[in-house]
Amino acid sequence: MHTVMPVWPALLAGLTYVVTPGPGFLAMLSCVSVKPLVAGVRFAGGLLVGSAAWLVVTLMAFAGAGSLPAGALDALGIACALYLAYLGTGLIVMSARGRAAPTLTRPLREGLALSLTNPKAYPVLTAVFGGFVLADSGIQGVGHAVGIVFWGVLGFTAGYALMLGASRALVVRTFYKAHFRPVSVVFGLVFWLFAAEILLDTALRQIV
Repeated sequence: MHTVMPVWPALLAGLTYVVTPGPGFLAMLSCVSVKPLVAGVRFAGGLLVGSAAWLVVTLMAFAGAGSLPAGALDALGIACALYLAYLGTGLIVMSARGRAAPTLTRPLREGLALSLTNPKAYPVLTAVFGGFVLADSGIQGVGHAVGIVFWGVLGFTAGYALMLGASRALVVRTFYKAHFRPVSVVFGLVFWLFAAEILLDTALRQIV
């Protein structure tokens, strides 16, 4: 049977996943807007590698390898909550000290860490690729899966390029530099809210 490669659906799914607001989007705006462009590219590269790894895991689940066990998702959620709390605290402390930019000492590694510890990656990728790409056909062999990963990663790349461009826009950089203290506090609190939501959801699953 001839396999039709879902090029545009995979591209759209990858782009949708990236531009959906979340920790990566906020980190890009808050951490990259006042940093050199090369740091932003490296940070986006780390996010991209992590997203690609999660896409492979998601497609393995669709292919019948089984979904991630609840215990693994809970452990991932706790790890991510702690990391997001760490990032949020850093932003708030930075604001209190009057520093205009968060420290990105290893932007590639920090972007990768944020992407890999995102507990929403697996369910969101399952939703967007399941709805846009695999709703009718499923996985039709290794070649089909490799093609989905290729076009999906191109969609990720387009999304992170858009995010990087937005964070480097003059109006965004000017606004952030002028109001970095309140903006940093808001972003820090949002990261803490993400962390609290994850921990609460994990605790409720254990009770139920």
